[in-house]
Amino acid sequence: RMSTPGYRIVHVIPQLRFGAGRYVVDTAIEQHRRIPNSVAVIVSEAANGAWTSSPALVRELTDQGIAVHTCGDFFQRQASPLRDAAERLRQTIGSWRKDAVVHAHTAPAAVMGRWAGAPRIIATCHGWGPDRPAAFDLQDAIAFSLCDAVTSPSRAWADILKARTGVAHVGTVPCGLDLCRYPHIERTPREDEPRRVVCIGELTARKGHDVLLEAMKIVWQRLPNAELHFIGDGDAREATRALAASIDPTGTRVVFHGTVDAPYALLDRFDV
Repeated sequence: RMSTPGYRIVHVIPQLRFGAGRYVVDTAIEQHRRIPNSVAVIVSEAANGAWTSSPALVRELTDQGIAVHTCGDFFQRQASPLRDAAERLRQTIGSWRKDAVVHAHTAPAAVMGRWAGAPRIIATCHGWGPDRPAAFDLQDAIAFSLCDAVTSPSRAWADILKARTGVAHVGTVPCGLDLCRYPHIERTPREDEPRRVVCIGELTARKGHDVLLEAMKIVWQRLPNAELHFIGDGDAREATRALAASIDPTGTRVVFHGTVDAPYALLDRFDV
């Protein structure tokens, strides 16, 4: 429990994984460097085995002195667990600062923050899966109406949000990764060495791995031995592997590494 003055920025995200989780970790670390001890990250209890926070990402935050709290289950879209999670958040924070901001990275997280009494809520929608139930649009519309501002990482997603949830204004804030934190190595492959492309992120339909795999057909016309490497795991693992096998029956030009603790430290092995 924090005593006054407490946290100024509280990131609320169900789980820290590649993608949005990586963005939250990088953002929280930068905010902490500017104003030490003003940032906290709130995660949900594990909803199931497939949706748990990466221990490596949690460790990055705690190693920097950033508090990571688990406040109930706000992964599911049910009122009772959200009420319980909001109360846990309220107890964890103690007294809210007047200038405190909850940065909610899902619609349920925004509701949780509002019910916990946060002075301001900013929600960021990082994207949706293709099989999303239609009822979620109305739920998100209600959740976002409780927010002081709503953002999304691209103009395309901002337009989708406005069309499907009726949010009048969605700010566009690109979620980039600061690769300057990693050593830059000029890689000069040997003539007989294949060019390598790496994709780091959760294997899920909304990431568009099918588009990347289809694009490799064009790449292979000019560079037949080029390789595509996937780092990460997710619910689209089997579908992505099946598509890769149909596009590259040899199984030698598309490589799946699964979850890797420190993937960005491997960037010097790849060309793109």
